[in-house]
Amino acid sequence: MKITKSAACIGMVLLLSGCTVLLWGGNKVADSHSVNVMQIQDNVTDIFQYKNLAASAVQDKANIPLIIPSEGIAFLGEKNVYILTRGADELLSLNKLTDNIPLVAGKEENTLKLQLSRPEKGDAVVHFSDSLRIRVNKSAGELSEDDINVIKHSGFQNTDGEYWKNVNIEGAILPRKSLNYAFTNTESLGRKYKVEFYATDSETDFYPKNLATNIVLTPVALAADIVFFPVSLTFLRLIIGQQH
Repeated sequence: MKITKSAACIGMVLLLSGCTVLLWGGNKVADSHSVNVMQIQDNVTDIFQYKNLAASAVQDKANIPLIIPSEGIAFLGEKNVYILTRGADELLSLNKLTDNIPLVAGKEENTLKLQLSRPEKGDAVVHFSDSLRIRVNKSAGELSEDDINVIKHSGFQNTDGEYWKNVNIEGAILPRKSLNYAFTNTESLGRKYKVEFYATDSETDFYPKNLATNIVLTPVALAADIVFFPVSLTFLRLIIGQQH
């Protein structure tokens, strides 16, 4: 991933060595009945960029590799760390527009509501998959012709005079305690943003809280060459608007 000047606040600050191994137990994670409820809630406060990250979970004495990018973007919550496995490049690209075009993210003030992914065989951590609505915080009449051309070229659509774009994001949820790292090298989002994860499935009831507990309750072995450093995504500090 190419790191732009507008995206990275400062360079590399901390180097850890080894690979991240998450040890977890054997609590039941699936049962039969349908659900449509919030499963995980957290407050996200910071964002950071990482390089050279590799992680695996240990289940039944076997190492299960976590499928995450070796470099990318992650959000720091009070309970969990949310690593983007899809959408990070596009968010960084959109951040370049914010010098001239005001962008805001989200559908509800200070809150992000995201969908949990249905677990697949062999999953050792909880995953999420949803779209993030990015909007231009000006009406079409307030934008210059050049701005509109840039916005359209970036894939924004116009509905009732408002330009918007959905960015598909996916990610993995890692319990913060299991990582045994202070994460002091981050960029603050300016305030706490509530993030809520929902599961809706008519066939299988998946308990991500239970799966997360399997990881949180066990010790962590940390040994990888990982670099963490702050990154600034300006429009993610302005999660405003009405629920659609």
